[in-house]
Amino acid sequence: MRRLWMVIALSFSFMTASIGYTQEIAEPALPPTNQSPDLKKPAGLDPGLIASGQAAFERNCTSCHDSGRSLQKQKSLGAWRRTVRRMAAMDDANVPSGDIESIAVYLASRNSNGASNDTESVLSKIEQDISESDISLFGTVSPLWRGGSPTLQNNGFFPQLFLGAAWEKGAFSVKATACTSCHGAGEDPGFLNRIDLLNASVRVDIGKLLYGECTREWQLSLEGGRLVVPFGAFASQVNPGVYRTVSMPLIYNMGQRVRDDDLGDPVLPMPYSDEGLNVAGSVALIDFGGSDVINLSYDFYVVNGLNGNEEGIDFDRSRELLDNNSNPAVGGRVTIGSRFLRLGSSVMGGRFSDNPGLQRLNYLIYGFDAVARYENLLRFLFEYAQRNTDTLPAADIFTEKVSGYYFELEGRLCNESKLSALARWDHQNRNNSPPDTVLDPTLGFATTRFTYGLNYAVSSNSLLMVNHEIWMLPQHQPHIDVFGVRYSLTF
Repeated sequence: MRRLWMVIALSFSFMTASIGYTQEIAEPALPPTNQSPDLKKPAGLDPGLIASGQAAFERNCTSCHDSGRSLQKQKSLGAWRRTVRRMAAMDDANVPSGDIESIAVYLASRNSNGASNDTESVLSKIEQDISESDISLFGTVSPLWRGGSPTLQNNGFFPQLFLGAAWEKGAFSVKATACTSCHGAGEDPGFLNRIDLLNASVRVDIGKLLYGECTREWQLSLEGGRLVVPFGAFASQVNPGVYRTVSMPLIYNMGQRVRDDDLGDPVLPMPYSDEGLNVAGSVALIDFGGSDVINLSYDFYVVNGLNGNEEGIDFDRSRELLDNNSNPAVGGRVTIGSRFLRLGSSVMGGRFSDNPGLQRLNYLIYGFDAVARYENLLRFLFEYAQRNTDTLPAADIFTEKVSGYYFELEGRLCNESKLSALARWDHQNRNNSPPDTVLDPTLGFATTRFTYGLNYAVSSNSLLMVNHEIWMLPQHQPHIDVFGVRYSLTF
């Protein structure tokens, strides 16, 4: 069976050939003015574009981090263009390229003084930006320490890093991202042992290719290469500068667990990167005016898929860059909602072993999620996911079922507070169908974890997190306490 790389290579050839095409950029279509009364409108910035940018900012930039982190800063319009473009290039940022300009204008409009209040300075800054480099660099430095139990994987300090670069020209962009990983840790567990390539892809914005910079009610793009596969709500938060706890949720966590031999693998380790093609888009369903918009977003992808043997999926082997599975997997994700509440559902499936001496072994992973927030005061997340995996421990096929969920709530006393309190309750269960405790007595193991702590915004782009995790094991086994501290600095 032909490798999926051949499809990707053909797609890349088409995209590369198209990059030379020079496109005339249309003037942005400005929506009706709907400006909030508290906005300071500097001269030279269109109020309609400011209102459109405010809606885009609240729709795209506050789902993961607090708006205060951006609104506290004052920059020129050109500086905001560079910042928004850099943030949009991060993995799964989900900021449509057509919204970058209006978001930058909105953020610049909040300046009480400076370059954005001067029409001539704004125009000169625009001209300067046009001649600037199309390459942007971004990253997160996030060292952490966790300890408290000898059963904890990778005890101690870990130098967590996310580094990336992006190039964008018109409708085309190229992005590459790498991170440090505790996978492959040998004699020095928990330290820098391996660099993982998370993302190396080419993307074309179909709407921008057809209509230039015009504001549209829909977005559509095609991305090919090595991708961070968009499964679940947490896939958009895998950058350590985005999620706000010391460790990831149980269902997506690998390398930071207690009693790992008993608990087994998670539903799906995050970030899950694979080679393939992804079609992503969104469409506005209901526009209430201003930033109140209900929209539908979607991803449909085909990737190489997970790999394993008769004992199940081997997640370490599945991380390899080369195609190790001749049966591509398919999947998709759909979300609907507004900036206040968003509901999502994901599914992915395929064959992880096509050994001719064995039966073809399948897997199916699915889940649903909800994300809600109220201004900067409250943020709530819920997610459930389950993986059904065929195994062959004997002559018969068994189905290993790994499932779990988490609830997470973060709150602060006022919108301007730098200090917030966070609590998360998560659970994971592992069992067999039909039940089989003779072949593998560990099947049926489950654990629940309660995490609570404080977060302090040291600056607008850095966060200090202090957590206490209480691991509750089955069969009246004693609880395990884990303490953790993490600092993240995003640039």
